[in-house]
Amino acid sequence: MMSYKSENYFKFSYLHSECYHSHLKNWLDVFPKKQLLIIKGEDFFENPKTIFAKVQKFLELPEIELQKYWQAFEIKYTPLRENTRKSLQKYFEPHNFKLYELLNTDFQWN
Repeated sequence: MMSYKSENYFKFSYLHSECYHSHLKNWLDVFPKKQLLIIKGEDFFENPKTIFAKVQKFLELPEIELQKYWQAFEIKYTPLRENTRKSLQKYFEPHNFKLYELLNTDFQWN
């Protein structure tokens, strides 16, 4: 377990930045939920055409269809080691539960 703790570590660390509920809670303290469109990145990368149409509808824009949907982050990763995956699942489980409760949506990140 890491004992080094600084404000910058928590502010810029991957683990902290991926705890979406705390970030979204701040936005929901200012804006009603109906004014925010929450989209899973996985859904956008799997089906950009459908998600792009959903965004246009949410923003009340005329629907246009692009000829091509460019992917900015098309990166091939090596598979996680099983012990790393389990450790990350354990870490994120309570944070994801808070997100699911906040949005009343289960993103099924298991």
